[in-house]
Amino acid sequence: MAWIAWDKTCSSPSCGGLGIGSLHASNLAMLNNSLWKLIITSIHGPNGGVTGFDSLGSTSSSMPLSPWNKIMNMNKHLVHADINLQSVFTRKVGNGSLFSQDYLRDGHEKNQLDGLLYLLRDFDPSDVEDSWVCSLNSNNTYIVSSMRKMIEGNLLPFQEDKIRWNRYLPIKVNIISWRLRLNRLPTRCNLDHRGIDLHTTRCPLCNEDLETSQHIFVDCPIVGDLWNRVSLVVYGELSQNPS
Repeated sequence: MAWIAWDKTCSSPSCGGLGIGSLHASNLAMLNNSLWKLIITSIHGPNGGVTGFDSLGSTSSSMPLSPWNKIMNMNKHLVHADINLQSVFTRKVGNGSLFSQDYLRDGHEKNQLDGLLYLLRDFDPSDVEDSWVCSLNSNNTYIVSSMRKMIEGNLLPFQEDKIRWNRYLPIKVNIISWRLRLNRLPTRCNLDHRGIDLHTTRCPLCNEDLETSQHIFVDCPIVGDLWNRVSLVVYGELSQNPS
């Protein structure tokens, strides 16, 4: 019986999940990592193929099959995650050594260029080569984890409650705490709510109330005595009964 939806489980702890991650997102991120390496090859290789994004991904026979086309073909897989590859890989213009094509047209576009040149009249560009950069992080380099987190953030559900993990506790204790907070423990009341036929939903320890998550961890008098005994072992003195 699945108590928590798998996509919620895959979400990061900051989004209320366990941080398992999406295999689909990891696969896309690693594929894009391989394609990002092709970017460097395409810039310096004999068939550079560095063109504008408007012509990338073209299936025209006159368009050479370059690594850039392969990169842009990945975009159709990322569209479902509401991610535009063109916004991730951007051109960084330096001295015009790479992006030297003339796209200037007459009329309205020329007027726009004149206005842009006016705005840039005090701008002093550095003498560095043009380059492609990845906008996912401040280093402008492609990192698989950055793309995976971006894809997961768009594909996986977001929950308001963040999970606070205690690194000093075993993982299984953290997971129980997570399930308790979501009320996804197999208590008798939860089992009955899911249609499991039980002879009773009362607490088997005290038989005084319904077995809910709140009861078996806080309200049950037998559990209260157990917490006191744990306190005695840990702190050396009895704590006040939580009930």
